[in-house]
Amino acid sequence: MAKQTVLIIGNGPVEKDVSKTLNSFDRVVRFNMCANMPAYLGRKCTDLWLVGRGKQGAMLCAAFPDIDITQLKNVMITDPKPNLFTQPFYKLINRRGCIDHGDEIIRKYSPHANVSRIAQHDKTALLKHLYTFGKPAFKAKTPSSGMLAIEHFLKQQAQVHIIGFGFKGWKRHPWDLEKQYVASLIAKQKVQLLKSPS
Repeated sequence: MAKQTVLIIGNGPVEKDVSKTLNSFDRVVRFNMCANMPAYLGRKCTDLWLVGRGKQGAMLCAAFPDIDITQLKNVMITDPKPNLFTQPFYKLINRRGCIDHGDEIIRKYSPHANVSRIAQHDKTALLKHLYTFGKPAFKAKTPSSGMLAIEHFLKQQAQVHIIGFGFKGWKRHPWDLEKQYVASLIAKQKVQLLKSPS
C-alpha cells in the first residue's frame, strides 16, 4: 500500500508559486490563519493545526481562516487539555495568554471535520528529543506547531514534504534545535523539501 503524501506548509516565507503543486498531495496541512492564504500558496487544506490558547485561540474562535471548509478533514489543537482548576483562576486575573479556548474551537470546527487535541506526552517527548541536539538560545517551553505536525505525520508513516519553514518566531520554541532536527530528517530522506516549480 502506498504511503500517504503530506505537504506541511509553514507560515514562513515562500518565494515561488506552488499553487498548482498542492493537488498532487493526499493531505495539505496549514496552521492557524494560514499566513492569510496568498494566491501563490493555493487553496487546498485538508488538515488545520490551531493554537488553542491566548489571543490566537480567541481569534480562531471568532472567525474561520480563509479556507474552503468543505475540503477540511482534520483539525488538531496544539494545546493539550487544560488544567480545570487553573483555568478559572487565569480568567479571574485576566491572564489572557494562558486562557484555553480549545473547547470552543472544538464546538466551532467539529461540524466540518474531525477535531482532536495533541497529547501532552507527545509534546514532552518531542521537546526531550530536540534537547539531544544541544541547548536552545532560550529555555524552550514547547516545540512549534510545525515541528509537532512533522513528527505526527512521520509517526503515521506518511511521505512528508515541507515548505515555508523559516525557524523563527516566539522565543520559547527551540528554533535552532528544530532546524537541526529537520536537517537530519532531510538527510535521512524522511522529510523532503518541496521543490517549487521554476
